[in-house]
Amino acid sequence: MFETNRLLLRGVDPDADLTTLMQWFNDAERSTLMISGPIVPTSREQAKAAFQPRPDGLNLPFFAICEKQADRTYPLQLEPGEDYIKACGPAIGLLNFQPKAFDYKNRIATLGLTISDVRHRGKGYGREVLEWGLEYAFMELGLHRMSLEMGMLEEEWMELREKLQQK
Repeated sequence: MFETNRLLLRGVDPDADLTTLMQWFNDAERSTLMISGPIVPTSREQAKAAFQPRPDGLNLPFFAICEKQADRTYPLQLEPGEDYIKACGPAIGLLNFQPKAFDYKNRIATLGLTISDVRHRGKGYGREVLEWGLEYAFMELGLHRMSLEMGMLEEEWMELREKLQQK
């Protein structure tokens, strides 16, 4: 698990996160922001399959974004028998390195990011996760170039881009 100032980034758990993922994948507004192809209903099996190991062995990181909880101390310390996913709190979004656009030889990847829970948009979480994701891509994965797919509306993207340019 990784952290930013206000967020935790943990691996997506296809079983524990399935209910949340099904809500996001089958909500027309959220799907429009998350999926570049045609929007179609997603079954439980399809949602789980999206997070299974790939047959070609190219298994890039896929993170659930969770908001840090006020009643916890960080780094997160689990009590004996405490469930890791519950301790992190519910996922509010996703961050992934997309295998369809990964070029291992030239060290190029596409980073996908969405804050899917609308209650958590407009708080600066996209910027916080994006900054962490880019540092992770270049420093940990050794990538040389990144492209970005953001699950957000155009006006949200323009505002984020402006803030990033000011930094």
